[in-house]
Amino acid sequence: MPAILLIRHGQASFGLGNYDKLSSLGEQQAGVLGKHLAAKSLHIGQVFMGTMQRHRQTAELSLKQTNLQLRPVILPEWDEFDHEQVLEAYNPRYKSMVAVGVDMALTGNPKAAFQKIFSAAVQRWVSGEHDSDYRESWTAFNNRVREGLLHVMDHTPKGTVSLVYTSGGAISSAARHLLQLSDEHTLQLQWRMANCAISRVQTGLSGTFLSTMNEYGFLEHQPGLVTFR
Repeated sequence: MPAILLIRHGQASFGLGNYDKLSSLGEQQAGVLGKHLAAKSLHIGQVFMGTMQRHRQTAELSLKQTNLQLRPVILPEWDEFDHEQVLEAYNPRYKSMVAVGVDMALTGNPKAAFQKIFSAAVQRWVSGEHDSDYRESWTAFNNRVREGLLHVMDHTPKGTVSLVYTSGGAISSAARHLLQLSDEHTLQLQWRMANCAISRVQTGLSGTFLSTMNEYGFLEHQPGLVTFR
């Protein structure tokens, strides 16, 4: 029975100039992920990843621990949605992430303040009422991820496992398709996706289904490794 492991990237550099780069903690998470994958002795036949730097770094650092000699196939379908553009459409001031940082710094809890603003920005995008403001609508994003999932399914032979290095929004979108989730439940799932967490998609005689979601227990053995942003 073929399986697909959807892997969220390690912690990115939130609040810094290049968000797309893994933080030092994110690099550590990716290494622990790789050791976990190696210990499972999976028959990994294919590796896929989005085009983002955090996807590539997570793949490289984790695969280094497995000794797999597989070159990842790049699939743009697994890229995350453009969170910066979603923020800018919500508030034009947020075209500059510096402005976002300034506003967050004025609060007593910058991370909580960012989550509140980001949630409102994403809700606006998801509503479908302002699609002309975005380069990619919520519907288009979900259709793109669905195509990526179908591609990986078609290229995962029986008895093998494919790895997909991607982002939390894309994984939640795949779950939305497989579980027929509402938009609200899809977003609730997205906010709870841990860095380097694994979600398993299984294909069998009864169809394709999500057998596990957001596994990160292997990170809990070391204090401080579990993060959600």
